[in-house]
Amino acid sequence: MSRSKPWLGGVCAHLADRLEWNVTGLRVATVLAAWWMPLVTVPVYVLGALAVRHSGTGDPAMDDWDRRMGEIDRRYRKY
Repeated sequence: MSRSKPWLGGVCAHLADRLEWNVTGLRVATVLAAWWMPLVTVPVYVLGALAVRHSGTGDPAMDDWDRRMGEIDRRYRKY
């Protein structure tokens, strides 16, 4: 599972982790779907982003790990 948990850019990564699919393939499929059916894909992607933003792993130890790694990432990010 992604440790930094970006809520908007991490929808495909989160879904691929959950379904054990290829992240790149899912991202390509999402871009193609957004090009072909933007009025459907974009709202679904945004709703997915909001769901990822508020979801946890269900495992308290992993949720704590994600929180601590996110703090370290924010502290040492160089940009």
